[in-house]
Amino acid sequence: MPREREERPNAGGKSPSDARKRTVDLALVRKFRGLRARALKHSYERRRRFQAVAARCERQNRQRQKVRRRQTAATVMAMTVSELPALNASLNSISTIFIAMGWYFIRHGAWRRHMACMTTALISSTGFLAGYIIYHVHVGEKSSGYRGWIAAIYFPMLASHVLLAFATLPLVILTLIPVFRSRWDRHRRIARWTIPIWLYVSVTGVLVYLMLYKWFPPPNLALGH
Repeated sequence: MPREREERPNAGGKSPSDARKRTVDLALVRKFRGLRARALKHSYERRRRFQAVAARCERQNRQRQKVRRRQTAATVMAMTVSELPALNASLNSISTIFIAMGWYFIRHGAWRRHMACMTTALISSTGFLAGYIIYHVHVGEKSSGYRGWIAAIYFPMLASHVLLAFATLPLVILTLIPVFRSRWDRHRRIARWTIPIWLYVSVTGVLVYLMLYKWFPPPNLALGH
């Protein structure tokens, strides 16, 4: 029988079959590393694409929320501004009531109640002034277009209301200054002019609102012919 050829070890003491196995193992390792590197690269690219999509979605959501907040704020602001005339009329009514009560109390010597009533009227009038300015900054003047007997009543009342309203603020300040200095005689002298003018402005403010928004609003101008 033929004798099988024996594998001779090489210089390193390893047979050729071991060398071939090592070569195959190294090739497999390189192939595995290449596959692993490609898989990692693919995973990294997928992760980057996912992060980019997530960031884009987040930016879009933030933009939608910002637009929604602006729309909500605009809606609330529009509702608030549209309701300001009614609020201003209510504040004028409160001022009218407390000015009249304060006048009554001081004439009967109840100065503590007078002070409380006039303080409330001052706060209410300050709120009215703020609401009036805000409304006319956003809306402007509302043209009535009145004709006939309604115009003969409305415009003189409006003119007197506006002119005396400009005088009310400095009069109120001049009336309050002597109070802080305990100069009651000066306070009484100025208050004799301040209270009637202030009361007239508050009453006519309510009447202007009722005529312009309730009794004879601009769409119903036929009533003024």
